[in-house]
Amino acid sequence: MANIDEVFNQEKEFNELTKNISLSFSSHILATEEASFDSLCKKDPYFKQFTSYQNLAFFMEKVKEKSLLTDPKFQE
Repeated sequence: MANIDEVFNQEKEFNELTKNISLSFSSHILATEEASFDSLCKKDPYFKQFTSYQNLAFFMEKVKEKSLLTDPKFQE
């Protein structure tokens, strides 16, 4: 069983990293059989439509790219 403090610390870190990005984010915390994307999809098939990122730095690069593409101030 995962330490719930660790889960909330990860969420806090993610929120801090994304606070200055002009995209909306939502977090969901679900108890699963194991700490894997497959286990999450088994728990709730809704998540099958999304891409799983195991590396937060790589994910943040992708988020920033998306932000640059969708932020109106960069669309001049």
